[in-house]
Amino acid sequence: MGGPENMTMTSLASAVQRAGPDVAPRHVPPSALQAMSLVFRPFWAERARQAAAALVLDTIDMRFDPAAIRARYPDLPLTSPSDVIARIAREKDQAGA
Repeated sequence: MGGPENMTMTSLASAVQRAGPDVAPRHVPPSALQAMSLVFRPFWAERARQAAAALVLDTIDMRFDPAAIRARYPDLPLTSPSDVIARIAREKDQAGA
């Protein structure tokens, strides 16, 4: 997920949590993710790769300029993560009402 907003996995989890789920997001510190990616590698490779990916996703800048995509696909709508989360929350509220 990328776009004009630099949304880390922590900020995404917080935004989703504000939209309605009763479970608070948990944050695993970067040092723990790095340790997990090394320690788990010999006997739980899948979990090691997930920890490594989580570390990358929470530390890189996810912003990008959509100009090239807009030029090639001008009818393709650009939707921010905040808009998607708000839409899901509205649909959830309508389904519960």
